[in-house]
Amino acid sequence: MFSANVHFRNDRRLLLKPAFPWELGHIGNCGSPIETSAGWLVLTHGVGPTRTYSIGAFLHARNDPGRVIGRLYEPLTPVVRPITPPISRPPHSLRCWRP
Repeated sequence: MFSANVHFRNDRRLLLKPAFPWELGHIGNCGSPIETSAGWLVLTHGVGPTRTYSIGAFLHARNDPGRVIGRLYEPLTPVVRPITPPISRPPHSLRCWRP
C-alpha cells in the first residue's frame, strides 16, 4: 500500500499484483527502492506454485510512485529449489511501499 505517512498506513492502495508463474504464490520487496534517473527501481522476491524462489524487478515512475512503468517478464535469477518442508500459505500481493 502507499501512504504519505511512514508511521501510519491508513490509505491503502494496491501497487502491484503477482502476474507471472514464478511469483504467483507470493511477491514481496527485497529491501528499499533505489532512486534512479528513470524512476524507482524495486527488487522483488517471488514464490512460485511449487514453493520455488526467484528474484524480479520493477520500476515505478519517479514523480508518481503509484505508477509502474516497467516490469521484468522473466526473473533476474534462475528459479531456486523449494525449501523443505513446503509451507501452505495464501497468495499475497505487494502492498507496502514508500519512496
